[in-house]
Amino acid sequence: MTTGWISLALSFLGDISTADIVTGWVSNDGVATLVDSHGTRDGRVERDASQDYQLIVGYQYQDSTVIRFKRKINTCDGEDITITVRASVYFSLICFGKQYSSQFKIENGRKAKLAQN
Repeated sequence: MTTGWISLALSFLGDISTADIVTGWVSNDGVATLVDSHGTRDGRVERDASQDYQLIVGYQYQDSTVIRFKRKINTCDGEDITITVRASVYFSLICFGKQYSSQFKIENGRKAKLAQN
């Protein structure tokens, strides 16, 4: 049984509207998945047209989900943040849960909540 999902958002301003987001999980059959997304002005998370994060390994260990990934510093993708030596990048949101849904909304710039359709 899967133990959940984890999401990490990188932002220069520290809020979700400018965030570059990666979300990962491991399915019940042991398949790890990553989704490259970005935040919108209304606090929604949208999947990037270009999936630039690369999964290295993902697995379940006891009661934890373990995901290791990489990404180029500059992906040349307008929906991703370019990380530079001079720039301060905030880890503005780290969230996790027991059940992953591709539809979640950020409230108050910090909390993840499943979006209601």
